[in-house]
Amino acid sequence: IAAIFMGMAWAFWSGAFQALLYDSLKDLKREKEFLKIMSAEVSIMLFVGIASAYFGPYLFSFDPRIPFYVAASGAVLWFVFLSMFYEPKENFKKKFDYRAHYIQMKEGLIFSLNHAKVLWLILFSTLFILVSLIFGESLAPNFIVEYLGYSAKDLGLIMLISTILLAFLTLGITKLEKWLGEKKSLFFVVFGTALFFILIAFTKSYFLGVFFGLFWFVSTFAQKVMENYLNVHLDKKNRATVTSISSMAPSFLGLIFFPVIGFLTDKTSLFVAILSLGLISLFVGGFLLFLRYNKKVWKSLD
Repeated sequence: IAAIFMGMAWAFWSGAFQALLYDSLKDLKREKEFLKIMSAEVSIMLFVGIASAYFGPYLFSFDPRIPFYVAASGAVLWFVFLSMFYEPKENFKKKFDYRAHYIQMKEGLIFSLNHAKVLWLILFSTLFILVSLIFGESLAPNFIVEYLGYSAKDLGLIMLISTILLAFLTLGITKLEKWLGEKKSLFFVVFGTALFFILIAFTKSYFLGVFFGLFWFVSTFAQKVMENYLNVHLDKKNRATVTSISSMAPSFLGLIFFPVIGFLTDKTSLFVAILSLGLISLFVGGFLLFLRYNKKVWKSLD
């Protein structure tokens, strides 16, 4: 039941927050700061997460319910701060029109399918969000504890190392993207993701924490730059709808690929599953790059 409410919260939050922030920045003629602000948000959350990782187990030792109470208090404060966001007054007296909502969703979907660059960006981001979700939620903890034989305490140490590294690296996302440019940034995502999957699969020491941190940095970099690239091609009318469609795609495909990777893991090993994610990232990502940057192919698609 808790997962249902958390899923609903994420569904409402994902597209709306990006749309509100980008439209607000665009009204202020500061839309170029979108990536910088989103990167800073991730860094702040990670630094808070480091502190939580330290105090969480300590509070848990007194009473397993205390960390949940603290989390609930944070959610209340989150709601208070969100309610302070400025937004132009709208006429909310009209009743919700399901037909108008259906038409809006339909138009957003048609726009996404007919706009070659938007569709490509959604497919590209879906691939790398999906492999990160599968790795983070299904494979990573089991790989460390079951396959490598580390204890839960070792798992916490490895995660702490990776989180500290990631928190500092995310501060440089904007500068790295500006230095690389769009094309090289996309190549960095493909080859960086594949490389760190392979390195993680073959590493059996505490240095694993460094590779985890670097992998999550590439994943976070991919997510934030893709959000930025996507919003450039959207207007206020369809921004929230299209970004919601982009967020929905990995979840929808996850219904298929989570069981597939689970079946592969059962039939082979966690090592093979992680290596497979690396190869999928390399070959499918490479194919998408070929479609985008081969001028003849892209011209026929566009």
